[in-house]
Amino acid sequence: GVVCLNQNYADELKERYNCNAPISVISNGINTEKFKPSEKRITDPIIGMASRMIPGKDHTTLLQAIQIARQQIPNIKLKIAGDGETYVSVKSQIKTLSLDSSVELMGLLSEDEMVQFYNSIALSVLATKSETLSTTILQSMSCGLPVITSDIKNNSLLIESGKTGWLYRDGDAADLAKKIILAFSDLQVSKKIGTKAREKIMESFSNQTMSYKYSALIQ
Repeated sequence: GVVCLNQNYADELKERYNCNAPISVISNGINTEKFKPSEKRITDPIIGMASRMIPGKDHTTLLQAIQIARQQIPNIKLKIAGDGETYVSVKSQIKTLSLDSSVELMGLLSEDEMVQFYNSIALSVLATKSETLSTTILQSMSCGLPVITSDIKNNSLLIESGKTGWLYRDGDAADLAKKIILAFSDLQVSKKIGTKAREKIMESFSNQTMSYKYSALIQ
């Protein structure tokens, strides 16, 4: 048998490789006791993106969106967690776009540091060109954060735009900036979206849920 992280991947496996083996869909689980909302919620316009720094992640579009959003939110801040082959080019883009005072590169963080990272931001953004099942999105939602991410098909399995987060048109910096401004225009709505996001993780993407599904598969 084969285990896939989501239904899209299972369907692709069947179509591309004519796979006749039994396929089970079991998503990765999140430690919801560790990744949970902070008692003190951040309301300042502080955004975070956590990911490997590779060509498949779209830091360029995010930086351009911050430059646009800064016209309406002058004190906006972006924290970027992660490291990788595009680190130098991202650092160069920050300078080119004159975003040195708005963007902080935090490097590679441990799991404990990631919990602190999520609890230091008000909005999580994952600008990405491809994903299977994003750990960053799952962890952010588990921490009760509203999430903005690109509208690629696997992200839309996690984020229902306007209910558990927002989806922007892939590669469209102006649309991403619009969604960022929207998230900070009504903090009560954003808080409700974060709460719904946490509920979805508790229901479908917790470690316990993953464990139950694997146990059922093995028996």
